Amino acid sequence: MICKKKKTLAAKLNRMGWLFIFPAAAFMIVYLIYPFFRSVFLSLQTKQGFGFGNYLRLF
Repeated sequence: MICKKKKTLAAKLNRMGWLFIFPAAAFMIVYLIYPFFRSVFLSLQTKQGFGFGNYLRLF
């Protein structure tokens, strides 16, 4: 019986931990990770489509 209560408490604490982390993770995804990948994607765009021409011209 005692072990079962500890698991339940641990599960509640684990859930509470995820609830505290979620806003920070959402902030990082929206304001850091998404813009990074979007800028990489846009830097690979050309008038003809998709390519590495911009980087080849750079070097």
